[in-house]
Amino acid sequence: MTSSGVLSTNSQVRRREDVASRVLSGETETVLLDIRTGAYFGINQVGTFVWDQLEAGPVRVEELTSRVHAAFPDAPDRVLDDVMEFLGALTERGLVVVENDPR
Repeated sequence: MTSSGVLSTNSQVRRREDVASRVLSGETETVLLDIRTGAYFGINQVGTFVWDQLEAGPVRVEELTSRVHAAFPDAPDRVLDDVMEFLGALTERGLVVVENDPR
């Protein structure tokens, strides 16, 4: 696997080890803290769910999307687009690492 910021459904995403998180508001919101920069990033309930899914290690984007759809069955049909957009934002802020299979 190589590290790259390009997301696809086959990409694996993992948390960066130097990002701290704290759940707020009855587990519906989370604040992420980039220890390196001191920057905070707030995420909503679905973002919190995705962040929690990354706790055990790298997860494929397509698997994350399936998990979000299962956990939030009333979610709009654009779940993949929303997950990709959210992971893209986390990637831009350096909070996650995207790994792509070089094949």
